[in-house]
Amino acid sequence: MLGCLSLPRVHPRGPVGAYRPTSFPCWNFDPSPIGPRNYAAASSIFSNSVESGRVGGSQSPKLRGVTIRLPSHTSSYSVPCRNEDKALVDNSNIGIGNGAADLIGSRKSKELSFSDHVTGLLARSDYRRADSGEEREAIYRLRYTAYLREGAISADSSGTFSDAYDETDNAYLFGLYVDNQLASSLRLSAASREQPDFPSLEVFPEYLQPELDAGKVLIDSTRFVADERLSRVHRGLAYATLRLCMVAAEYFGADYLLAAVRAEHQAFYRRAFDLRVICKSRPYPLLAKPISLMMVHFPSAAEELYRRYPFFRSSTSERRRLFERRLSQADLDPAVSAKPTAPQAARTFVQIDATGLTGQ
Repeated sequence: MLGCLSLPRVHPRGPVGAYRPTSFPCWNFDPSPIGPRNYAAASSIFSNSVESGRVGGSQSPKLRGVTIRLPSHTSSYSVPCRNEDKALVDNSNIGIGNGAADLIGSRKSKELSFSDHVTGLLARSDYRRADSGEEREAIYRLRYTAYLREGAISADSSGTFSDAYDETDNAYLFGLYVDNQLASSLRLSAASREQPDFPSLEVFPEYLQPELDAGKVLIDSTRFVADERLSRVHRGLAYATLRLCMVAAEYFGADYLLAAVRAEHQAFYRRAFDLRVICKSRPYPLLAKPISLMMVHFPSAAEELYRRYPFFRSSTSERRRLFERRLSQADLDPAVSAKPTAPQAARTFVQIDATGLTGQ
């Protein structure tokens, strides 16, 4: 009799690792800590062994191998399951085959870990703080396309979507460019008792106002959108984009990270940042779909998040270039760009030219 084996949750609408275009990440990759020891324990139940990403032997015709993408601390492992369990992984990108010969990548070069994949994506990317009208316009169009596609807003002749919080002094609007193409965008609001204007406070005042009154610093992440095509190509795009939350938290000395998300996206934020639901969904300004509030105490969660996802780390130089506004030639409305400084990624630097600060 086969033992009970817990598989990562497979989103019914798309493949593992796929990212459907959405204003908040509908992320199907499950990076929960399923370590090799769990699979080693599972292998003791079966006659087939789990070794180096392959199912050893094929004594039982009732068993098939399932290749599962694991988080950064493992490679790909294969575990046997009954044929009738195949339905659990239908509509997914999990490879199913009779024995090791049919497993995805079994005869190819070793797959990169998820952490390595995101680090590689960051090396090809740069964050650009959208201070210029042109860059903001591009982000507003990306927002509009994503929100309209998922039915969160109605059609508008302008083809753009923005709100008053884009213009507050404590708001930072970023675009993530992959190979010089706008792939995603995120707005961060650094809120404090001195600068209390941020979107989530308007919707969840009873939960957030006491924190401001107590002198806490909050990083509120909103308006996360991604390009439809590029989000399918780059499975780590959501993590690469939301890494900015960690960079901001370090720069501002944040006490809490916030995320205003739809109910169906809570699982991703719980896995990615250990965020917990503070308030159930309620109406949100300008959006047709209700939004819930999630929060995590950053000083308590940071060490584990950095251990789990080393690419979340940043340098002091990167933080300053992204969030410091007292830069030379500020009167010229510069565009600020920075290469991520996650491990193995290209170093961060900017070049001053006649139009301001631009990343190279």
